[in-house]
Amino acid sequence: MYTFTGCSGFHYDDWKRLFYPEELSKSEWLPYYAEHFKTVEINNSFYRIPKKKTLEKWHGQTPGNFRFTMKGNRYITHRKKLVDDEHMRERLKFFYEVIEVLEGKLGCVLWQIPGNLHRKDEKLEKFCSRLSPDFKNVMEFRHKSWFVEPVMEILKKHNVSYCILSAPDNLPEQFITTSDTAYVRFHGKKEWYRYNYSDKELKEWSDRIKELKAERVYLYFNNDYEAHAVFNGQKMRELLDE
Repeated sequence: MYTFTGCSGFHYDDWKRLFYPEELSKSEWLPYYAEHFKTVEINNSFYRIPKKKTLEKWHGQTPGNFRFTMKGNRYITHRKKLVDDEHMRERLKFFYEVIEVLEGKLGCVLWQIPGNLHRKDEKLEKFCSRLSPDFKNVMEFRHKSWFVEPVMEILKKHNVSYCILSAPDNLPEQFITTSDTAYVRFHGKKEWYRYNYSDKELKEWSDRIKELKAERVYLYFNNDYEAHAVFNGQKMRELLDE
């Protein structure tokens, strides 16, 4: 099993002095980050599809074994809410065309389903059929109705990875794999994004992660407040012996 541990984003101003040296310019933050982690999850692509030249620059700033995961654009997941029409299909095609410039450094594509979208198997089935099999697609659910076996079977059918969650709001922590790639997001326990995981909690997670039946595992810490993601991620790397 290959593990890739990193953070959900790298461009946080409050990480200066906590993680990034004070004298380091923002243009050097990614290369510095890549010295400490071998993957990053890009959340900005959820809000705005990045320019190809930006991704090409990032590609050139990172080592060959570095991996980028790109979060799917919210127009598809939150505005269209997976509705299968011409506009959604065009945006999906364009999104893939942009991110493929990352070539061998593209890890996964994360699709976050909004918390107000309840389980609809037919809609999920149709959306998964539209996803390109040339990419490692991942589905993250935020409503409890989705965490059932029939949904997992749809993901397996289309070789889409299920996103294992550590999150508030009593969302299930189900250690399930639906493809050869496992995916884990750490959002926090008692509150979103501000939670600091204890070494004991991280050890419990690392033990369970090692038991997953997957060829590779991507793990991302989204608790960016006060650089908790950085320090939790570094501890997880140590526990997984990356």
